[in-house]
Amino acid sequence: MKKQIVMPAIMMDNSSDHNLYVQFSAVTQKMGIYTAFDYAAIIRHLVKLWKIETLTGLNDYASRAQEYLGTLADRYKKIAERTKPPQNLKLAWLVT
Repeated sequence: MKKQIVMPAIMMDNSSDHNLYVQFSAVTQKMGIYTAFDYAAIIRHLVKLWKIETLTGLNDYASRAQEYLGTLADRYKKIAERTKPPQNLKLAWLVT
């Protein structure tokens, strides 16, 4: 999780339109269907569900991972607050 989160939909770029995933992501962000706020909420929910913050007896590596996961949702929320949705979308497959 430290390097990059890869969503399965990124495989859409294997199609003839190599920007399809980027366009799809931009549309969903602009419409508010699935945003970085949603991703932060999912992380927060899973950390709470799995009771990550209550785990004890962890070695140093696991303890650092616990701390990292405990603050990850807030970091994604801050990124979401700074991110502006795209204003102009030109989609080859959508005729206007």
